[in-house]
Amino acid sequence: MSLSSGPPPPSQGERRFHCALPVTLRRRGEDLHLLTSDVTFKDAFIRSTAPPPLNSLVRLVFALPPDDTKLALSAHVTDVVPAEGSAERYPGFAVRFVALDGAAKDLWEGLVWRLKRDHREAAATTVMFARPSYVARFQLGAPVADDIRLAPGSVEELARIINEEIPTGTLVIPTAAPTVLGANVRVEIVHPITDDVVPLEGVIRRRGAGAQAVVMVGLAKISVDLRIALQELLDSVVVLDEYDVELYEDAAVTA
Repeated sequence: MSLSSGPPPPSQGERRFHCALPVTLRRRGEDLHLLTSDVTFKDAFIRSTAPPPLNSLVRLVFALPPDDTKLALSAHVTDVVPAEGSAERYPGFAVRFVALDGAAKDLWEGLVWRLKRDHREAAATTVMFARPSYVARFQLGAPVADDIRLAPGSVEELARIINEEIPTGTLVIPTAAPTVLGANVRVEIVHPITDDVVPLEGVIRRRGAGAQAVVMVGLAKISVDLRIALQELLDSVVVLDEYDVELYEDAAVTA
């Protein structure tokens, strides 16, 4: 059974489209990063367990698809659904846009027209415009691994990763860090001796739990500069000063 969007029925002739769109509620203290539940040409319902007061005026910044274009709008809070309310309705608040005109009106109406034209399913189910990592942060408060370190135990293992695994476009990395499918991550390839690092961008495609605490990262395209950096990482050596060399030689003789 799915939850309803929460706000009262739209006025006659006004169709409501279900979509999860990232939106930030501007506040004097800390901004709230939220999700819409549904939208129309003139209003929206926004999921939140800490809604602003009824009849208040709020400032909202929407991230519009496909390129997260920021659209700042003023709105009037017309309805509030408390978190302890009915289980059939999302907690949150409904808003009616104020002074929606000009370029802002064109951007917002463009979003709703695309929903009406390209996403007929939005009349009954939710179209997801938010990235999975954003949704996970919003719904669960789950931390997302922005950086994952891959530290081979030997130069030979590093060579295998650079020469065999990375060219396939995927890396399987042991990690116990909390991760979210679809999250953008940076994989830090660490040299086992010098501790030099080359970072690679990627997206988490799969993950395992328990004894299989690994993630599979789909890598972004490796540029020529990155290929050179990886080769230099593999070829890097430890440079010892004269004092360290003498100690190393003495230890070798003693052994």
